[in-house]
Amino acid sequence: MSPKRQGRRPVRLAAMSAVGLTAVVLAGSLVEVFADPLGIAPDLLPLLDQRASVAGVIISALGLVVAVGALLIQLRAARSSEPVAARDACATWEREQQLARRVLHRLEDHRVLYNPRAWEDEPRVAASIEGIRDYLGEQILQCETTELRDRLRAIQAGLREFLTEREQLNRSVLPARVFSRLRYLWPALTRVRTTVGIAAEEIADVFEIPLNGNLADIVSWSQYRR
Repeated sequence: MSPKRQGRRPVRLAAMSAVGLTAVVLAGSLVEVFADPLGIAPDLLPLLDQRASVAGVIISALGLVVAVGALLIQLRAARSSEPVAARDACATWEREQQLARRVLHRLEDHRVLYNPRAWEDEPRVAASIEGIRDYLGEQILQCETTELRDRLRAIQAGLREFLTEREQLNRSVLPARVFSRLRYLWPALTRVRTTVGIAAEEIADVFEIPLNGNLADIVSWSQYRR
């Protein structure tokens, strides 16, 4: 038996005992009133009336005890009847909020998501995007809700698209590679920033994370491209 049930058992026994005793006294009083099995003499009736009044007070007191006991049991049951699923859901949301905050703060550290175009260098951009992709892969394994998991996977898909395009470009012949590299970097990076910005904005909205600093710069890309 659980400790909570053990704690409620004495209260229940006391309440049941009070109910039983009250029922016995009340039944005896009714029998005496209607049947008079004892054949009480008339001169004793006034005394019995006084005692009946005392018995009535006792019965009322016992009824009060029963009512208080039942109320205590009900209050304890109400406090302990909070759905376990609701408590678990609240704890899960708090853990996901902390995870979402860590992910967004990590994205802020990657300037490839918000630096001016002139500052970007293709090899460093690719290395940074690979780092983000690997990091998100680890965080997705810790996700407990689809609200965060799906958005991180959306970012991963955008990063994967960028790296796939770069890999295909590296397989082309040298002249085409040089020409295409100048043309593909900024449009491809813009698509990555848009994908990250949209997901980051949704994550911040769902998990109530303020948008400020570099995080606001990341999210601004989602608003620009929509």
